[in-house]
Amino acid sequence: MSIVYVTEQGSELSVKGNRLLLQAKGKTLRNYLIDELERIVLFGKVKLSPNAIETLLDRDIDTIFLSYHGSYRGRLQPKMPKNVELRLTQYERYKDPKFSVNFCKGIVSGKIANSISLLRRFNWRHKDSKVSDNILQIKGLLERIEFQDDIDSIRGIEGASASIYFDSLKRLVRNELFVFSNRTRRPPQDPANAVLSFLYTLLFQLVESAVYLVGLDPFVGFFHTVDFGKPALALDLMEEFRPIMDRLFLRLSNRKMLSTGDFFFREYEGKEDEHGVYLSHEGIKKVIAAFQSEMKTKRLYSSEKLYPLEGIVIEQVRAAARSIRDASPYTPYIEE
Repeated sequence: MSIVYVTEQGSELSVKGNRLLLQAKGKTLRNYLIDELERIVLFGKVKLSPNAIETLLDRDIDTIFLSYHGSYRGRLQPKMPKNVELRLTQYERYKDPKFSVNFCKGIVSGKIANSISLLRRFNWRHKDSKVSDNILQIKGLLERIEFQDDIDSIRGIEGASASIYFDSLKRLVRNELFVFSNRTRRPPQDPANAVLSFLYTLLFQLVESAVYLVGLDPFVGFFHTVDFGKPALALDLMEEFRPIMDRLFLRLSNRKMLSTGDFFFREYEGKEDEHGVYLSHEGIKKVIAAFQSEMKTKRLYSSEKLYPLEGIVIEQVRAAARSIRDASPYTPYIEE
């Protein structure tokens, strides 16, 4: 099964026989065997013909809409899985303070542990004393999580850890183009933040798709506050994988896989707070290719066998479903 990313502006997807055709200006750019499609991600102004919409829904092919710059817009959602009992249990667990706290401990512990792993791996080569000190501070915060008895305290630890972590991450950049001072978003203010935001968006759509696949409600989470239209559970379950996206960012920057031509600055008339730096069309393609390669890379999972990262994401959502169903602790994925 394959995931297709469509970035060509003004193109249209239609169906002919058992193939999905990508066409623009009367020419067929690519075609895909429908039986092999798992997910389609559309960027910006890409149209779906009526027969394409019908086919994608009938085949339960997850179809995701992003803005041209990678902001999440929504999805063409097939029928919800029939596992109503699981979602009813999820709503009950949401109202259980003890379960919620324990679930959040797993989420944040996984994120911080993977953050430490990334910093150690890259600092082994760079040997920055400040990063070494920061690792010790983050480790101390990680050790405090198990003693917390409310979610706000856990959020406070996560926030403190993230602040120290990003101070370290920027020190590990070895490319002047990607030097950054702070984490900025909506919109990103420099190439580093443009790449980070784009990678997080790609990760989010993968996690949310897995949440729908397993049969959970993506809008009822535990660590992120539940709000109107906010996919809190999907945001929860992507946290432990964020450091892997950060590692991919460091690889793209330090190996100089992107250049100044892969970015542009955009101004919005009358909206100065939306001026920002974005990936160009070529930059988007490069980052997507790197992301797809990372998702296909196999890792040891549960000390048993090798899984591609995209498979691990699905397994972790299933682990969250078991945790919710059985009222048991959530065990995050922690990279070795």
